Amino acid sequence: MQTDGLVPQIDLSGRIVLYHPQNGNEIASFAPLHVFDSAPTPHVAQNCFYTLEKFYKKDTYLLSISIPESFWQDDSTVFPIYIDPTFSFSTFSAIYDASFYSGYPDLNHGANYFINLGYVDNNYGVGYELVKFHGLDSSTFFNQLSDSQINSVTYHVRNTGGISSSAIIAAYHFNNSWDEYSVTYNSANISNNTGGIVCSIAMGSSVWYSFDITSAAKAWKNGTANYGNGLILKNLTNNYDHAYNQAFAAAEYGYYVDSDFMPYVSVVFNNGSISSDFSTAPLAAYHFAKAVYSSTEYTYIEYAATIYIKDNRYYYYNVHAGEPHSVIVSNSVPSGATYVGYIHTHPNSEDFSNSDTSIADSWGGYAFVVTPSYSVKRYSALTGTTLTLYTGVAPYSLTIEEKDDLYASCYSTWYGPSHFINGECSSGFGCETKTWPNPNS
Repeated sequence: MQTDGLVPQIDLSGRIVLYHPQNGNEIASFAPLHVFDSAPTPHVAQNCFYTLEKFYKKDTYLLSISIPESFWQDDSTVFPIYIDPTFSFSTFSAIYDASFYSGYPDLNHGANYFINLGYVDNNYGVGYELVKFHGLDSSTFFNQLSDSQINSVTYHVRNTGGISSSAIIAAYHFNNSWDEYSVTYNSANISNNTGGIVCSIAMGSSVWYSFDITSAAKAWKNGTANYGNGLILKNLTNNYDHAYNQAFAAAEYGYYVDSDFMPYVSVVFNNGSISSDFSTAPLAAYHFAKAVYSSTEYTYIEYAATIYIKDNRYYYYNVHAGEPHSVIVSNSVPSGATYVGYIHTHPNSEDFSNSDTSIADSWGGYAFVVTPSYSVKRYSALTGTTLTLYTGVAPYSLTIEEKDDLYASCYSTWYGPSHFINGECSSGFGCETKTWPNPNS
């Protein structure tokens, strides 16, 4: 785990907290471990915990996860097992929020302690909020996640109004840049700058509320929307009656008055073992190739995953590494899903092996392979034929840090006794002549 200078500590609740090295403020956190299996009613593992060790590289730590052996060995445990990671940003600088009011069209209220959405009174008129998430935009960790690794991004706010009538509060993309301490009702020009809706919730009590901003966060990451523009929140129910006004704590209130009311953002992600959804199985295979083949190419280690369909959408699942010339494949899929096929990488061969096709014939469905020439091929057990689906697939580039991590994790596999026998490649691919892990040797 790379921290970019932040200091990690494991607190009494089991969280990993990342602190600023100078002022000691909490910048981000990982939730306590939540580990569960694939049973229809999942079994949750107890007494799981993190450990951290300083790694030899600067600002790098070895993060280990401990799960009781009894959970793995219990006959009722249904594999695969999921480790659900969540991290949160809950600091003053992570969220920029500003309220503005139709009754004071040229006044800025970015330093206010409270946000009002809806009709306040005859003086303030109707209130709105603009919010953007500097904690996400500036996070090296978040920026290294691909869209497919993001399960959810949630904006949490604490309602403080206590008004009797509930209202629907909606979040929309905002289509212009703004500054927290200068934006006004007139400069926001909301009639022209409000974009597509992101989500909406019913709000009405003095409790915490959560906005699902996953689609917006993915749009910010893939460039179809701008981090700097953020979101605008509006009251959709009633903007003429104060009874429907919804007030909640701004970041300023959480920072200067009561940290328990600090708004925050939580991100739930996966380590690449489950992809986002795709409209076809070939598209799932294509994105697996883009995401994984760079690792295969660099280390000559085979990778595999399972492709399944659920609710008419396709996923690749259970990404894992194997040996230089083999990898274990599986037709196991989550509850409620249907197996489609398995996919794996070939660092040395352009074609399916006899073993590859026989597995597909046994299980039914398809086998997919990603080849050294950046092609994706599909074998059909039904017809016994092979089809080239894609050529010239460009895998994601590896960073220096990722290459270092792969080298460290795959060294013993490459030089292990199952690969080399009497100094020669046991599969006859001439690996003894390669300068590992240089893929061009």
